[in-house]
Formats: sequence, C-alpha cells, structure tokens
Amino acid sequence: MRIINLILQERAALLLFSFCAIFYSSAPVIQKSDSNYSMMVSQSLIDYGTIRLDGYNIERSKSFSKPGILKSGYPYQIEVSGEKLFYYFHHGFLPML
Repeated sequence: MRIINLILQERAALLLFSFCAIFYSSAPVIQKSDSNYSMMVSQSLIDYGTIRLDGYNIERSKSFSKPGILKSGYPYQIEVSGEKLFYYFHHGFLPML
C-alpha cells in the first residue's frame, strides 16, 4: 500500500511538472525581465549602497517622443518617485525566469 502511494505521488509530481513546463514554454512572453538598467542598479549598490539611480546620467527625452518613453520623459524601465529615480523591475534573482 505504501509503495502504491509513493508511485502515485511520483506520477502526480511528474504530471504537474510536465504541465508547468509545457505551459511555461508555450507562453507568448519572451522577455521575463529587463536587463538594460539592472547592471546599473548593481553598480549603484556597490558605489553608493542604494538602489536609487540618481547618480547616473540617464537620458531624459520629451514625453512619449519614442516608443518606450513615458510621460516622465524617462524609459519605461525607470520609475520616478518625486525627484528620485528607481529601476522598475524586480531586483535580484527569481526562480523560473
């Protein structure tokens, strides 16, 4: 009886893994994060001990002047909070990316 339960659990885990792998690989999303500014955040942590990007010369354009430029004039990867600039995406490693 115990062996049968173990076999059923293994099959259920394999089935669940297979379903997740197929679903994940067939998803239309290609880019799961954005690396354009992630290295800058890492450098900011090393140099200044903060995730703020104020210390870097990030080009500011006219609002909506190009694809990816938001109302603030900064690229979509940059979040503006008052006078402070932050990286919009998650920081660090997330499994299954």
